[in-house]
Amino acid sequence: MRKRIAAIAVLVGATAVVLGLPTAASTAAPDVRGPKCADIMLVGLSYTGTEGGTALVEGTLITPQAPSCEGAVYTVFVDGESVEFTGDALTDAFPFSITVENAPSTICVYATSQLRENAIAADTAPDTACSDPSTGNNLVLNGGGGASGFG
Repeated sequence: MRKRIAAIAVLVGATAVVLGLPTAASTAAPDVRGPKCADIMLVGLSYTGTEGGTALVEGTLITPQAPSCEGAVYTVFVDGESVEFTGDALTDAFPFSITVENAPSTICVYATSQLRENAIAADTAPDTACSDPSTGNNLVLNGGGGASGFG
């Protein structure tokens, strides 16, 4: 009986490998169109200041799978403002700080990566950018919560 169970386990494992099926130990693939260096996340986000006055959005854009792509453009967008970084095949973290005037109580922050040869964004973090406010992608002024899905 033990030999039969072991043989079935080996057969199932071999079939999964041959067919390219995911196994229980596999992790989800990045949601990026292109190489791993184009996969991005926003981490360490904060939004502090005075509602109706000046506020500051700070955080770090990272390439968690590999160092940045040589020549790729990584852009962080906040309330009509943006900051760009150029990949150098070495850097995997780009800290940013963006000032917001007439600060709203919540604000959407998102980022994109774009490869030189491709006019389309290779990745967007969070995946929905600011298109769907119900996903909770907004940062709350001077508070935690509200920010999720920034990978």
